[in-house]
Amino acid sequence: MGMKTRRSSRASIMDLPELIIEEILLHLSIKGIVMCKSVCKTWHHLISCPHFAMLHFAHAKACILVRPSDVGRISRMLYFIEPSEINVIESGHEVYIKLDTKLKIPLHNVDAQVSAFCEGNTKRKRTIELDPKNHKIIIVNSCNGFLCLSQPPHNNPTIVCNPVTNEYIELPAASNADQSMVDCGFGFCQETNQYKVLRVLNPGKNQHANRVVEIHTLGTKSWRSIGFSPSFRYITSPTYLNGVLHWISGGCRGTDLVLSFEFSSECFSSLPQPPISRLSRICMGIIGDCLCLSATSGGDLIDIWVIKSCGVQKSWSKLISIKIPTPGGWKSLYLQLISSCEKFLIFLENNIIYYDPKREELKTFRLHRMGFISEAVVHTPSFISLKDVVTGANIKSISTGFKVPGDAMSIYLRENRMDGLTFVTQWFEE
Repeated sequence: MGMKTRRSSRASIMDLPELIIEEILLHLSIKGIVMCKSVCKTWHHLISCPHFAMLHFAHAKACILVRPSDVGRISRMLYFIEPSEINVIESGHEVYIKLDTKLKIPLHNVDAQVSAFCEGNTKRKRTIELDPKNHKIIIVNSCNGFLCLSQPPHNNPTIVCNPVTNEYIELPAASNADQSMVDCGFGFCQETNQYKVLRVLNPGKNQHANRVVEIHTLGTKSWRSIGFSPSFRYITSPTYLNGVLHWISGGCRGTDLVLSFEFSSECFSSLPQPPISRLSRICMGIIGDCLCLSATSGGDLIDIWVIKSCGVQKSWSKLISIKIPTPGGWKSLYLQLISSCEKFLIFLENNIIYYDPKREELKTFRLHRMGFISEAVVHTPSFISLKDVVTGANIKSISTGFKVPGDAMSIYLRENRMDGLTFVTQWFEE
């Protein structure tokens, strides 16, 4: 009898059908999917396919995207708190997590300086010193996996980017360079499948003058005027939901605390006044498919309100009040709320507050090495390329060939022990 021959190869994951590989990839973290793009050409093609990007976004969960900030330093790094890290929080074990998923946002007006610095430089990824006054950037708001960025001190919107795909679009230059301040927001027109940036020009010293409103549709070359805005002082906490941008009209003397802009009709409207004090620190967010407000007066109580039928009188209802054991109260004005699967995450003063009402469990976590100031935005990550949703635009890639101070900084999420402290929650029936 002849000898049996052994198989020359072993079974591997590469032998699985493409649909199964696709399903596995969809359940990985953002960092894991990005790493898998470098495994082989087949996986790179699969992950880069618009079909995969749409499937991933349909199942993606919104979470908090944190950006460290410092007065004397430029920060282009974003730290995404992955759902897997939330699962560790829910496990009940003591938490000390390094936030591994780091994304970059583009810096405004930096290409020429980087090119001059890198010319003739053979050393890879040299650290470049940039003047913070010329390259500061502000996150305006998130929409469908894209971020709108503005430039201080005028808050003029300059960039729309996808930090996951490393793509960005530079917006046309402002036509009114002499304006002292700009209010802005970013959203999607569901009727035309176009992304639009809203810009409201401040009249400067003449507070009684009408405020001109301009719209830029991504893929076009200019801004266009659509008339004048209703009376309000400035936009705070802009939040996009189902074709409409909502915001808190900070400093408004009238009765309209919450204003909206519909991107299809390009018209303003107002929502009913929620029954909260104007002295409260207020943040807008989304719970499920509902617009919500979270408010705190500076003590240890956070009230969360929801509205389900925009425009209907008395449609605001208090969902829950959470009393958090914080001696001395919260001092920060910065508040971000996210809810997923009936659980709450609140970003407040460099802390993540996690609350599970079904288990009546509350934990607080400190973000270490964040610096004195930080900001956060609720963001749903997306692998959808700007090239697939915007036509006629000059889409650029975020430069990764250099570093700025702070790029290598590591941030950790560590639980604050609350032994001996109690908390109180109260649900409100609609």
